[in-house]
Amino acid sequence: MDWQDWQMALVAPFDPQDVDFKPQTMSKDGNKALAIAFVDPRRYQERLSQVFGVAGWSVEYRELGEKAIIAKLTIRTPDGQVVREEVGEFEDGDKARYPSASAQAFKRACVTLGIGRYLYDLPQTWVTVENRRITDSELARLRSQLTKATPPAPKQGTRPSQTAPLNGKPLPNGREGMQNAKAIARISELIGQAKDIGLDLELPANWQALGYDEMVDLGKRITQYIADES
Repeated sequence: MDWQDWQMALVAPFDPQDVDFKPQTMSKDGNKALAIAFVDPRRYQERLSQVFGVAGWSVEYRELGEKAIIAKLTIRTPDGQVVREEVGEFEDGDKARYPSASAQAFKRACVTLGIGRYLYDLPQTWVTVENRRITDSELARLRSQLTKATPPAPKQGTRPSQTAPLNGKPLPNGREGMQNAKAIARISELIGQAKDIGLDLELPANWQALGYDEMVDLGKRITQYIADES
């Protein structure tokens, strides 16, 4: 399998039955919510093993301060190694915060290779919820719409490397990846501070996927909001 075949295999959509949805922003009456798509990390592991072989990839984790974990994903190809690093944040009150943050960091690292990236581009849909859970009928409707979601075709002429990932679009790596990880950790810390003083922040959906400069700007706005409301 050459590099272009890898691209095609990596960006292929998941089986709709493997895609789940969770409510994010709730309406004031608690009857509606914005649905966010996600896939169990085991499906990402299966995709890596299908494309590169079980021995063709590995992941390492390390803590970033007291609020986050970094996943270092290494892919071994005939052209050399491809390394990606991403961060996952601890959720306040989560009893399984280490597994949750590790899974989040791992999936984000996979996204930089194109796996599941199309999920970030799905239209945000308001759905009916009961007891803060999306109803079965709404889940069925959301999954039926997934067949319309088609990932972008791989670009020609770009080979995988340490600085150019398999989907042909430059993505954070090395120093830039660490900058993004620190920015995400800082914003997560600010979110915790806002919660501590009773502030309800309205954040962009999937804000962790923003560029570094955008996250810096978001952090400044949150800091100013906290200062104004304190």
